[in-house]
Amino acid sequence: MSDPTQSIDFVLKQEDATLSGVITNEVNDAGGLTRFGLCAKWHPELVAAGFYQATMDAATARTMAERAYYTAYANPLRLASINAQTIANALLSFAVNMGTFSAVETLQQVCGAIADGCMGPNTVAAINAHDPVTLLAAYCAIQANRYRGIVAANPTQQKFLAGWLARVATVAAQFSRQTQETA
Repeated sequence: MSDPTQSIDFVLKQEDATLSGVITNEVNDAGGLTRFGLCAKWHPELVAAGFYQATMDAATARTMAERAYYTAYANPLRLASINAQTIANALLSFAVNMGTFSAVETLQQVCGAIADGCMGPNTVAAINAHDPVTLLAAYCAIQANRYRGIVAANPTQQKFLAGWLARVATVAAQFSRQTQETA
């Protein structure tokens, strides 16, 4: 079984490589203020808690971010029930960026489960029944195409495309790193 803490650490480093807790507010980013990959638009509870205030130190913000990742993502996505750590990491990464419904629905399409966007026991079983290398490759390819489609439909998002594709590449590269580490 996968470890949600490892998935959260993986995504935190994707979102903020130095784990500095930097707050961003990019033009054309619909999420608005963002810290550790958590957007104010989608996390009003963090806004109310002062998470997006520069006066909050990075360690406190990281602890809050980890809790939010568990509550809003890891638990509803049933990450602990997924056998392959890399698939759990990929699902969390894409859910944080595209929303849980879209991330689950896409993975359901790839693994042949009913594509309803809900992570239930049938979806988990379908995910776990697949070869994780093949599943991850297909999932990443669809995500990359989805990001390109977003830019095609809305050219103001072009400035984010390189980062989105780098995110997919980081997710896809997990198996090659694991193979090298265990060799």
